[in-house]
Amino acid sequence: MRKNALSICCFTCAAGAIGAFCRWLQNQLAFDETGLSAASAWNYIVPLVLIAAAVCFYCIVARYKRSGLEMTTDFYGTFDGSTRLFVPLAWVIGAAMVFGALILIATGAADANAVLYRVLAALGVISGLAFGATAMAARRRYQPGLVCALATAPVLQFCLWLITSYKVNSTNPTVWVYAVEILAIAAALLAFYYFAGYPYGRCKPYSSLYFSMLGAFLCIVALADDRNSGLQLMLVSAVCMQLFWAWMITAHRHAPLPSAGETAPAEETAPAGEEKLADVSVNSILDEFHDGQDQ
Repeated sequence: MRKNALSICCFTCAAGAIGAFCRWLQNQLAFDETGLSAASAWNYIVPLVLIAAAVCFYCIVARYKRSGLEMTTDFYGTFDGSTRLFVPLAWVIGAAMVFGALILIATGAADANAVLYRVLAALGVISGLAFGATAMAARRRYQPGLVCALATAPVLQFCLWLITSYKVNSTNPTVWVYAVEILAIAAALLAFYYFAGYPYGRCKPYSSLYFSMLGAFLCIVALADDRNSGLQLMLVSAVCMQLFWAWMITAHRHAPLPSAGETAPAEETAPAGEEKLADVSVNSILDEFHDGQDQ
């Protein structure tokens, strides 16, 4: 199933690149000198691209549902990497989140929302470390309570990021300036929320796969906007995290397992009464044969 996982990640990145290019053109052509939105066809093209991508991801997930294969619902079975690069790659992705959070702390001190940015950066550090530890959890069999705490960290981070983005842009009259960022953060929040369902024992694999793809796509599109370099790096790390989980969910699809009540078909045997009749007829023939020899 690794081939399907690779195609999922490549398709998401390709769609994100197209969306980011359209968003960049919108930023260049659909705003006037004062930063207000101007009449432009890109104000219609960009939402159409976002909707088309969301529909494509839904069709992919729906096709997987009809494929006859099942998703693994156990956390330890789904996120147990079999390659040597699994854990190191997870730590590299988590380190990017930590490094972005440190940049945000260093560069956001003079901002009017510095307190929110500091808290967001602190949660980013925790999420980055938790991501690497979560990748090790299945292999080292961490306790479920610890895994639940690790999976909750990015959910809290993106909840605060959504609030922070709204607070920063609350006085901005041009919705198009921050609309894509809001959508990207919300989709990533849902992706991490559904991922947390695995250790909590309430997983929905198809919803998790869908929002991982959609969240990664929207975060790639949002990279075309101007923002703090620390936030940009944190967004890149979030893209990699979601693609990482999407790969693992897709790669662990398997054929349906037999249910507990199913047993192998029993061999056909004759009823007990018929066996007795068969024995009696054979014995009578043998007796008649012996009697004929005696005579």
